[in-house]
Amino acid sequence: IDMSTQSGFFSSVAVQFMALVFLGILNLNQVMPVIASERAVYYRERASNMYEAHWYSLTISVVELPYLIVTSFVFVFIFYWMVGLRADWGMFFLWWLVYTLVTSFFTFFGVLLVVLLPDGSTANLVGTGLANIWSMFCGFMVPIGSIPVVWRFLYYFNPITYAVNSALSMQYYCLGAGCPTVSSLDPATGQLVAMDRWIYAEDSMGLNYNTRWLYIGILAIAIGVTRSLTFVGLRFVSHLTR
Repeated sequence: IDMSTQSGFFSSVAVQFMALVFLGILNLNQVMPVIASERAVYYRERASNMYEAHWYSLTISVVELPYLIVTSFVFVFIFYWMVGLRADWGMFFLWWLVYTLVTSFFTFFGVLLVVLLPDGSTANLVGTGLANIWSMFCGFMVPIGSIPVVWRFLYYFNPITYAVNSALSMQYYCLGAGCPTVSSLDPATGQLVAMDRWIYAEDSMGLNYNTRWLYIGILAIAIGVTRSLTFVGLRFVSHLTR
């Protein structure tokens, strides 16, 4: 991708955005039918004091994490170098970390929805709807400055926001002489002018390099909160009908 042009830059942003949400939403939709099919068995075994909620919740994490780590690494290893992102192994592993965290969040969020909601169909409907809303308000389709104030909470309470901002800011950050530029149309003169790529990314998408670790931490906390709520749901919520 030629990122020296405005169209090339946004193509690079778009392909990273699609990659960050692709496997996560795929896992969200795939994990819900599996957990829903196991729920009746869990209720039966819990009633007979064979399953404890905390052990069952921990088992789900232990089973899913190796799969998430391996599949994320395989996908990112192919994708990262194929689309021409920064040729730096440190940046590669950081991008993989962000990708693994957001994919894990979506997977465990799917588990949470099945635990809390009456059936798998309702969980699927709610999960798909939230994924679409989060994708729309993460700052990619609608920049933060263009989101009406009343709807900005959807930008901040949004795991995709933190994944996109941390992943993209690490890719485009560069200050000083010799940094890559983007040819952008100056609305005042109608002429193409060269802007530093990072300055252009900051202005057009609201990226912030200094908050990248904070955003990674927020993703990790979101996973922890999701797992905690899943345990509470397994312990106290029952949709068993007789």
